[in-house]
Amino acid sequence: MVKVASTARLSRRAVVLSAAAALLASTAVAAQEPPSGGPLDGHEAGALPLGRLVWTSDRGRDGGLSVWMLESGAAEPQRLTFGEANDFSPELSPDGTLLAFASDRDNPSALTASGSYLRAYDIYLAGLDDEDPSRLHGDRTFKMRPTWSPDGTLIAFDGEDPDGEPVAETGGLTPQIWVMPSDGSTAPRMLTDDPGGALEPSWSPDGTRLVYRSLRDGRIVSMAADGSDATPLTEGPGDAQPEWSPDGSSIVFSSDRSGDREIYRMAADGSNVVRLTDSPDFDGQPTWSPDGTMIAFVTDRGASRDVYLMNADGTGQVDLSGNGPSDDGEHRGSDFSPSWSA
Repeated sequence: MVKVASTARLSRRAVVLSAAAALLASTAVAAQEPPSGGPLDGHEAGALPLGRLVWTSDRGRDGGLSVWMLESGAAEPQRLTFGEANDFSPELSPDGTLLAFASDRDNPSALTASGSYLRAYDIYLAGLDDEDPSRLHGDRTFKMRPTWSPDGTLIAFDGEDPDGEPVAETGGLTPQIWVMPSDGSTAPRMLTDDPGGALEPSWSPDGTRLVYRSLRDGRIVSMAADGSDATPLTEGPGDAQPEWSPDGSSIVFSSDRSGDREIYRMAADGSNVVRLTDSPDFDGQPTWSPDGTMIAFVTDRGASRDVYLMNADGTGQVDLSGNGPSDDGEHRGSDFSPSWSA
């Protein structure tokens, strides 16, 4: 009897342990699965769930391109830059007080050897209510896509290498990644020396690394903030516009590897590539929400190029800037180059 009772107790204990092990195993598997859906499920078009989003637009219709900003809770975006200049690639500083962007406002057009006109773009800074931006650095070369370091002390950008080779398509010189103090106290320093050129830098959230697009082979490359340890993350060609997630675990980017430009997400080491959009039209220029749960991007799947939002897993895609035809059929403009901040 004692032996039978002991066996029964052992049997019951084995069942309990087996059930507990199964529960732990299922929990572990579930933890590895990416979350489905997110804050944009059922979200209203045209509304920004959190933070502030800036982008470039021609909706001002006064001869140039200007920077616009939409804040969470606001019904309409507000215009931040004015005039006939072309203002590109805006990004707010980490503390939200300054706007960095590229502009040709002080530079006349120049006729290149190929017979096309190329305007020099410099990096500018402005307060959100400042209609007279100051030029951070200007040497009348082509500079684009300024991006703030997480602590706000540095700005990286892509710009022409004065000693680089001419680029037949633009008439300019080979672009590289540069960095300079955000107060303009010292001249820019070139970080890359990519034979084909380098574009579109993005800082890691801890400020120790940058990712960028290599024009040599169309790959996404990660490097240390001082320009060393350049490590390809994708095989290319056609991979572009990378941006590090706020928690540092993922990188979102665009690629034409499927035949048209779509948006993808991968782990920070280049593994686990996941396609997020699937449209026959252009989908690109992705940027993370401050909390990492959403992604803004540009698409021309409507009447014009608009800024859309989606959850981080690609679900819940919704039009944000709503730049299609108005009620009377008139074109409202195109929106692109978004940047999302707190």
